[in-house]
Amino acid sequence: MKLNLNSIKHREQWEDRGFHLPQYDIELLRAETKANPRWLHFGPGNLFRMFIARVQDELLD
Repeated sequence: MKLNLNSIKHREQWEDRGFHLPQYDIELLRAETKANPRWLHFGPGNLFRMFIARVQDELLD
């Protein structure tokens, strides 16, 4: 199994193995973000950016 955007279209394969996948439409989110960008973050390091990314993912779900 490979984890990529094509493979997560087959949700049942991942969810049967206990993986939690995003509940939002990734392609729609990308299109909306490209059309209407609203936020740009310059973080001090990878750890801080990962914290923000997790919070954003949870908010989108």
